[in-house]
Amino acid sequence: MRPGTDIVGEDEKNGIDERLAALGFTRGQALAWAAVALLVLLVGGHYLRGQWGGGAGEASRAVTIAVAGQGETLAPGSAAEEGGTGNSEGQPAVIAVHVAGSVAAPGLYELSRGARAAEAIERAGGALPAADLDRVNLAARLEDGQQLFVPAKGQPAPALPAGTGAGGDGNGGEKIDLNTAGIDELEQLDGVGEKTARKIIAYREEHGGFRSIEELMQVPGIGPAKFAAIRDSVRV
Repeated sequence: MRPGTDIVGEDEKNGIDERLAALGFTRGQALAWAAVALLVLLVGGHYLRGQWGGGAGEASRAVTIAVAGQGETLAPGSAAEEGGTGNSEGQPAVIAVHVAGSVAAPGLYELSRGARAAEAIERAGGALPAADLDRVNLAARLEDGQQLFVPAKGQPAPALPAGTGAGGDGNGGEKIDLNTAGIDELEQLDGVGEKTARKIIAYREEHGGFRSIEELMQVPGIGPAKFAAIRDSVRV
């Protein structure tokens, strides 16, 4: 072949140009589209290779975690995989609660965070036959350091001991928990008698507990004036 001789003959070039023209393309446009297609194939192949390789790595990590956790598969990057035992706010995963009163085995118990009063009573061996469970909000969520007292029928509820996790009312006393207090405790509030105490208990049982102390004003018979008198003596 002589230098400068085209590999594709002139007649073949003309034929290619005619076919491209029939499709509405020039030779330059066809070459440009071919280059774009090649680039797309190269980029796509690189992306798929990375996805397949990365997916295999993640799957391997999941299997490793499953073996270490005795069958519990954890998502990569989860708190459990990183060795954490608390929630996203840094709180411990378990709480300590003192269960006292009319239960089979009063004492200190560790429960999962967010546990309810009914779970604590069950851990303490269950309520005794004399227990007055109507005065206990079994659905109330417990807090770390809290005391849960289960009164016997006819037994007045004791004053809350210091160190139960409740905040003080500013006068050296302990605030009354609206979600666990019985009738006797609620009657200790200024201006609250047995009738109003029963309304408070009925409201929390109907609504699954109080979410804020301001919700007290939704209880019939408790207006702004009475709420102002007792707001510093209660908590949720």
